[in-house]
Amino acid sequence: MIVEALDPAYLKKLQESLLTLANALQNLTRGGFDEAYRPRVRVEYLDDGWLKVRTDPASAFEVSIVEALRELSWALYSQAEASALLSRLAPLARWGRDAAPAWVHGDEVEAPPAGTTLVSKSVGAGKLGYVYGLLISAEEPNSFRLSWTSGGAPHHVRLPLASAGSLSLQAPAAINEGLPADGGSTISISNVNPAGSGKVYQARLLYAEV
Repeated sequence: MIVEALDPAYLKKLQESLLTLANALQNLTRGGFDEAYRPRVRVEYLDDGWLKVRTDPASAFEVSIVEALRELSWALYSQAEASALLSRLAPLARWGRDAAPAWVHGDEVEAPPAGTTLVSKSVGAGKLGYVYGLLISAEEPNSFRLSWTSGGAPHHVRLPLASAGSLSLQAPAAINEGLPADGGSTISISNVNPAGSGKVYQARLLYAEV
């Protein structure tokens, strides 16, 4: 006997329920079950759009429903394991680690003095913090500082804004790659110089922790 899968969606179809599975097997064989719960058939060719079955018309074959379910359950388990593996690999391919970065939004701040924290994020205890992006806007030129603590030592990245407008950055590698923020510490963005009267500033962090 030769069985050809014509549509990969058949596995998903079978996954819906054991009842659907039993009905599908019974429909495919076009026969009934004997006292051992085995479908007995004598067919030359079956093709219902999902599976194609060909046999020697002079012979009959028996299918054990238990064995069929065992083989199909293993195939479905393998498919589920592969899907789970791919879902775990997706963030690794995008972010370099099993992480799901999310934006931390800072409020608008009018005329912030020098060193004002525009946005901050506390790293969870026992975790490592990574910055994958940022967004800074100001109604005038200024410099900004991304600050965090790694290994107990302070670290900074200076971010100049040459004119009024915004600075946006997002990358698959963390800005602080190799120097993750310590658990229990704080990551922040602050303005270096005092803002002019009435000038509005705002900042955001694309943050993830593992």
